[in-house]
Amino acid sequence: MVSLEDEVMTMENANDRRKVLTPALYVELVTRYTVNGKRVRSDSLIADDFGVSRARVSQVRELAKEQFPGVLPETPTEATNRTWPWGNIPGEFQRTQIYQNLRAFARYIATGGKGMSAVSVGRVLSLLALLRDGNLVVEFDPKIPPEPGVSNKGGWRYVPRNEELDGDAQTGLIFRVNEHTRELTDEIRLIWKFPATLP
Repeated sequence: MVSLEDEVMTMENANDRRKVLTPALYVELVTRYTVNGKRVRSDSLIADDFGVSRARVSQVRELAKEQFPGVLPETPTEATNRTWPWGNIPGEFQRTQIYQNLRAFARYIATGGKGMSAVSVGRVLSLLALLRDGNLVVEFDPKIPPEPGVSNKGGWRYVPRNEELDGDAQTGLIFRVNEHTRELTDEIRLIWKFPATLP
């Protein structure tokens, strides 16, 4: 049996390094680099190790998920996508500060902040402070016009919390439920409520 170290050594001498990172090897790497249910080596670092792009590692990961269903742990991005309350947001509304702050919030909840940059954690802190101090929630509607300082593309805005619609600041959601949100599961409600303590 070839050890992981031998496989990596072989990879360093290969002419086409992309052929070395197989779905089976990827599963072995993720298994070895998972401690107490948390990955300690990211796909970006695996890409660096194998001299391939992050996109190539993503392709191999998708193949591994098909070939070995249920073996790989969910990534923070997958968890964020699965619990994203708005479904598929059109691209122009993704290029806004509010959207980026909400993605950072979801990732923070999924990871506890582990592996996040200081900038991303700062986005989470800023968003939560704004919502708490202003007693606000985030609302998405593609018809919302651009508003300077809030969303230069439109689609997003901060609105005063309405306890009947949004719940109270301690247990309510950080966003307004409307026709653009998907059906809320218990998990979505748990993740997207205002946290009891700020990070």
